[in-house]
Amino acid sequence: MTIGKTAMIAVAASLLALSAPAPAQKLSPELQALDAKLPGDLINDPTRLDWATQGQGFKSHGVTDPAIPGGGAAIHFEIPKADPQPYSIQAFVPLLSKISKGDTVTIGFYARALAAETPDGKGTISVRFQQNSDPWPGFGDAAVKVGPAWEWHEVS
Repeated sequence: MTIGKTAMIAVAASLLALSAPAPAQKLSPELQALDAKLPGDLINDPTRLDWATQGQGFKSHGVTDPAIPGGGAAIHFEIPKADPQPYSIQAFVPLLSKISKGDTVTIGFYARALAAETPDGKGTISVRFQQNSDPWPGFGDAAVKVGPAWEWHEVS
């Protein structure tokens, strides 16, 4: 996640889906109902916001408010200074099943920038699907611009 000079980003209810059938999952009845509405198969629990984070010089904390779309909860990231390396500050969404070569994966999330010292006033969230081990292979790199209003974003 890279943001302009000073920014605060809130991210809510991220969900990941595979277009191909995922291995059998043990989902709660609520997540089974959500999975049934998706065009693919749910591979994470979007109600979990206890994401692992990595990096220096930033703060994050959970926020609850019924006005937050996607379930009333979000993670608020405050990043005081942009870094040219997009991986300098990271958040990891835990998965319920594996991603296999050839799978199409889509991540969807609500996000907004509470403040950003950029010419357009928008923050940038870098999205990457990545294995969590050396040599860190990944795919699907995308930069998502987020403004002051909650908006739904998708990256495949």
